[in-house]
Amino acid sequence: MSVLMIPLEEGEPWPTLGPAVCAQIETELVFGPGDLRGSRAVLDPEKRALIYSFYEVYPQGSKDANGKIIEGRRRFRRCCWSAQKGSAKTELAAWVAACAVGVMVVGLPVRSA
Repeated sequence: MSVLMIPLEEGEPWPTLGPAVCAQIETELVFGPGDLRGSRAVLDPEKRALIYSFYEVYPQGSKDANGKIIEGRRRFRRCCWSAQKGSAKTELAAWVAACAVGVMVVGLPVRSA
């Protein structure tokens, strides 16, 4: 069974790998077929905020219910985003996937950080 969960703002923001992912997208990737084909990727504030949320990690000293250390692990195993037609959903998914598998990352893929 699927459950829709929208995280609440809890005061202190969670640590995130989002800035690194956004920087990689905007420096290394381009738009696909369409009017913007070949243009550098540009993230609007909404997409940037989504990526920051998608890549939140547990802060230092975090432990799960069993006492296992989980600091630095991703907060969410799966993320979902729904948007209207023409909002570059496919491009965003491809850009995030390219970063997740470390296609052109200098150093380590984002998933291992």
